[in-house]
Amino acid sequence: MKTINWNGETFYGSIPKNQNTFFEVHMCGHTPPNPDYEMFRYDNIVHVFEYVVSGKGIIETKESRATVEAGDFYLLKKGFTGHYRADPDNPYDKIWVNVRGELVDRLCEIYRISQPVTVIHCADDTISRCITEIHGLMEECGPDDQEEAMRVCSVRIMEILSVVRNSEIYRDSFKAASTAEMVKDCLDAHIYDDISLSDIAKLHFMHESTIIRKFSHEYGMTPMKYLNSIRINAAKKMLHDSIPIKQIASILRFSDTSYFSLCFKKETGISPTEYYKSVFGWRK
Repeated sequence: MKTINWNGETFYGSIPKNQNTFFEVHMCGHTPPNPDYEMFRYDNIVHVFEYVVSGKGIIETKESRATVEAGDFYLLKKGFTGHYRADPDNPYDKIWVNVRGELVDRLCEIYRISQPVTVIHCADDTISRCITEIHGLMEECGPDDQEEAMRVCSVRIMEILSVVRNSEIYRDSFKAASTAEMVKDCLDAHIYDDISLSDIAKLHFMHESTIIRKFSHEYGMTPMKYLNSIRINAAKKMLHDSIPIKQIASILRFSDTSYFSLCFKKETGISPTEYYKSVFGWRK
């Protein structure tokens, strides 16, 4: 579906058949040069991907100000508060995509894109091509095509984030992490969430066996053993705070109390109850 507003902006999209919390193109489009163009965002609920075709624009937050021009790409992360506008003397022409969902949240974590605003200058047309392809998909997408369209769009967003991560400016600002480091960061961030090896492999577009091999080489254990280890360490702290064992098992996403106790004993040599007694004695 394609619509054009009174200001000449073009929007592409379709009404989602079902809400998708994993990945969704919220909106996308093209903004032609307009000296009066200005957009305010407060605690933004989407990730904003924008490519400047020509002209100039300004992005301002409470802490910083950046000028963007032809060939620049910028990402405004979810949670961004600030505003961006066209240069009145040379207003930008831009194409953009707004996305949301767990996939993009996690990819930003894995790629260590932590700043609310990231700006890079594009060395080739990869990003503009990806955004243009997303526009085409969203224009043609019908209710029955959404699942496949979102799959392709998610791959294009992954391509864009890969370009950001590999850009010179980004490399200068952030230490490039190995696959094993990115997996570790992901596990650390999701200690209280349901996350499987399959989820991790999908996030990195790798086979599970490759993830296991790279992680084990760097950390001497499999990813899921590491996850289990940090969960047990968290459980110890909760036992120190006298949180009930059943509640700890639920918080740390173990299937039931028995399985939690089994994992705890395998990791520490004693059961959660025995650990609690070793800390507090027989007072309770």
